[in-house]
Amino acid sequence: MSEPARIAYFNGGSGVPSVIFRTPLLNRLEELGHHVRFYPCIPNRYEHWPLLGWRVSQTLKVAIRRWQIRSIANGSFDSVILETGALHSDDDVLEHELRRVARRLVYDIDDAVFLLFPEKIKRIAAMCDHVIAGNQAIADWIRPYNPSLSIIPTCVDERVYASKWESEQLASAGSLAGETGAVKIGWVGSAGNVALLKAILPAIEKLAEQKPLRFHIITARAAHESMDAGTKDLLRWIDIDRCDIAAELRQLDVGIMPLPEDHEWSTYKCNAKMIQFMASGLPTVASDVGFNQTLIEDGREGFLVRDLSQWQAAIDRLAGDAALRETMGRAAHVRVSAEFTVAKRVDDYERAVLRRSRQVAE
Repeated sequence: MSEPARIAYFNGGSGVPSVIFRTPLLNRLEELGHHVRFYPCIPNRYEHWPLLGWRVSQTLKVAIRRWQIRSIANGSFDSVILETGALHSDDDVLEHELRRVARRLVYDIDDAVFLLFPEKIKRIAAMCDHVIAGNQAIADWIRPYNPSLSIIPTCVDERVYASKWESEQLASAGSLAGETGAVKIGWVGSAGNVALLKAILPAIEKLAEQKPLRFHIITARAAHESMDAGTKDLLRWIDIDRCDIAAELRQLDVGIMPLPEDHEWSTYKCNAKMIQFMASGLPTVASDVGFNQTLIEDGREGFLVRDLSQWQAAIDRLAGDAALRETMGRAAHVRVSAEFTVAKRVDDYERAVLRRSRQVAE
């Protein structure tokens, strides 16, 4: 470990997935002796205060951000981490103000925001001392504008995301499917992405006519009941803000990760939900696109599929074979444990955040 340092985390705010999945790494840095101070966007980068309206909310957001930048200027921080962007807009004035007061500025990007604001992201990447990219595809896009970069993927806290097969309550039973008679398929994600499930719902509905299935959807309450199923009692909606996500995932038998194959955004996704499923010991059925292809080997930790018939066949095979679910689920947990946990990545993250000079990553 390096000498204890003061680190500022200038981030997108509460509920933003990229913040949720970087926070355990930052907490672990604090355990190592570093001081980390969070500067969240209020309200978060994508929201506004309904009573004030969007325009007034943005004005107040900018004022709060400027106050935070002044605080950082007076805080004697060794390093400042800029997560994605100060605001969700094509304006980078705040980022340049942050650059002027930061001794070392590290840009942490784990999403394809550059597809929306390409010129802004080019400028931000170029002015930072170092860039942390969430996967190889993002790194390849960023590298022409700043070759000093590290690839640090989305991680889960291994203390929280235990494999269902190692859990005391499930080790003897193997799966709760045997207790309820229904195989539990599941998905976790933001309300805005629930629409992705509609494309594969017909496959799940058809299977539910043949065998007992339950489809658990863990998301914000605002999205509950936004999708109907023809099969009675197929869907179970779970409030992501009021549940223990890791515990809910351990109750499942199969995770699913649909993505649109014809959308460029899918190429750059860091696929946190896949990593959550795999860490929990679940076999996963996923669209054969982007980072999904890196995370799983088809037929080993799960299945990669391209059309509705393949979705149905893969889910059907797993639903009908408890031994296969366990074999794939155990392999998935081993895969994630090797590369995608806080314990495995905290040293890399510490080096990237605190490196004192520009250095080209391999």
